[in-house]
Amino acid sequence: MTAKKRLAFVNCPFDSSFKRCFEAIIFTCYACGVEPVTALSNDGMQPLRFDALCELIRRADFGIHDLSRTESDGPGRPRFNMPFELGLFMGAKVYGSGANRLKRAVVLVREKYVLGAYLSDMAGIDPVAHGDNPRDVIRLVRDALNTWMLAGRKGKGPKGKAVPGPEYIAKKFDEFQTMLPNLAESKGFLGSDLNVLDAHVDYCVAVDEFVSIMDLSY
Repeated sequence: MTAKKRLAFVNCPFDSSFKRCFEAIIFTCYACGVEPVTALSNDGMQPLRFDALCELIRRADFGIHDLSRTESDGPGRPRFNMPFELGLFMGAKVYGSGANRLKRAVVLVREKYVLGAYLSDMAGIDPVAHGDNPRDVIRLVRDALNTWMLAGRKGKGPKGKAVPGPEYIAKKFDEFQTMLPNLAESKGFLGSDLNVLDAHVDYCVAVDEFVSIMDLSY
């Protein structure tokens, strides 16, 4: 029987300045045999309703929460989505039952020691900083997934293979990004249109196919 693929709820900024880091998160999840789900999993056709968002969080085994974009936008409005979704995830873990209590989360930030200044209730959960560097994002997400996935599995995933190392995943991520324009055209997209923001579902399908062909996932 094929093992059920575990889900990771990805809660991060959906803006162009974070796009490459977002793509790195998505790629790393697939490379580690985990299916990422986000508020864009309906392909961004309409805002995800609260109940649908709660259902994604309920189904997710893991949470990857990036709080590196909390500053105000142009009109001076703070970004509450990421802390709000983190709160929903932690609430599901603390107040839920059964599998919800087994949820695991990693909190990513841009800079060290900044989160406590505006989210002091996170005391006891140490965020990890990536400095907006996709390679560091890959390493941090891979290491978190590796720790969670391998608990009780004696160092092996459901297919009996070890999780790929962060440098290998980063190398394959670079290869995928280089090949993406041609992959996009083969799927009927303009080269630059197949990306994690503008065609989220199709981008995830392309990553999943690439990882499957390269036999990255364990």
